[in-house]
Amino acid sequence: MFFSKACLSNELQVGDEVIVRWLPDRSCTFRCLGNNMFEVTRSRNAQLSVGDTFCCDLFVEGEMLKVYKLTHDGKGDMAYHAGKAGGIKFNVRRKNK
Repeated sequence: MFFSKACLSNELQVGDEVIVRWLPDRSCTFRCLGNNMFEVTRSRNAQLSVGDTFCCDLFVEGEMLKVYKLTHDGKGDMAYHAGKAGGIKFNVRRKNK
C-alpha cells in the first residue's frame, strides 16, 4: 500500500488548470470547464491536441491518466490513456491565484 498526491476533478473550479507530465518528455495543460470536463490548452509531444475536450474524474500522481468522452479531431466519444509507463505527475494552477 502507498499514498499518492491526488486531485478530484469535481473539487476544481471553472478556469483552473491542471498541468500533466509523463514519460517520455510529454506534457499537456488542461483547463477545467466544470462537471469533470476539460479542454486541452497546451500539448507537447502528446497525441492530444489543443482544443480537444474530455472528462476525467481523478488525477493521481504515479498512476495512468484515464480520460473518457474525448473529442479529438472532430471525432467524439473516445478514450485516452497517458502515462502507461510510470504514471503521471501533475500540478494544479488555480484561476484565482
